Amino acid sequence: WINEVEVGNGPERLLYAQNRIWVLNSGGWLTDNRVQTIDPSTMTVDHTWTIGDRPIDVEYEPTEGAVFVLSGGEIQYDANWNIIGHTSASLSKFVGFNMPISVNVGEVGEHPRSFAINSQNNTLLLANTHLDVFESNLGLVCADCILGDFYSVDADDNGQAYLSLIPDFTNASEIEQYRLSDYSFVREFEGGIGTNQVVLP
Repeated sequence: WINEVEVGNGPERLLYAQNRIWVLNSGGWLTDNRVQTIDPSTMTVDHTWTIGDRPIDVEYEPTEGAVFVLSGGEIQYDANWNIIGHTSASLSKFVGFNMPISVNVGEVGEHPRSFAINSQNNTLLLANTHLDVFESNLGLVCADCILGDFYSVDADDNGQAYLSLIPDFTNASEIEQYRLSDYSFVREFEGGIGTNQVVLP
C-alpha cells in the first residue's frame, strides 16, 4: 500500500495523460456523471467536471492533446426495478483542463459502452450496436457505417477496426475485422466469453 485518493462513485476506468490520472466515475450501484483528474505529484484531485451519466470509456489523442470520454447514459428504475426512463449517451472532448465540449450520441435508450480512435484520421469509432463514426470535433461522419450487433470496438495503427459480437455470456464471442478506409469486411475469428476489448501489439 502506497497511497489512496477519494474519488466519486464506481470508478471503473483510469487513463494517464497530460501528467494526470483521469478517473471515470461510472456510478457502480449508485449514479455518477463526473470525470476527475488526480495530480500524482500530490495525490490529490485537482479537477472535477460533470458530463453525461455513467462515463464508461476513455481515449487520449496525442496530436491534439485531447482526452475523449464516452458516457453511456443512465437506465432509470422505480422502487420495484421497473425501467421508467433513460438519459442520453454522450461523447465529451477535453482539451487541456478546460471545460469539455459534449454531444449526445445515438437515440435515447441506447447505452453504448465502447469507442476507439482511428489514428489514420483521428476519427472516433463508436460501437452503438452498429458502428457510428465521429470527427474529432464530435461532428457525425456517418451513422451505421458498419451494421451489426457490436459490443466493443478497437482499432490498430493500420486503419483496421476490430468489433466484438457477444451472443451471451456463456458462449464464445466473435471478432470481426474491417478496413476503415471503406468499412469493408476483412475476416472473422473467435474470441473468449464476453470479449469487450481487443489488445493490439
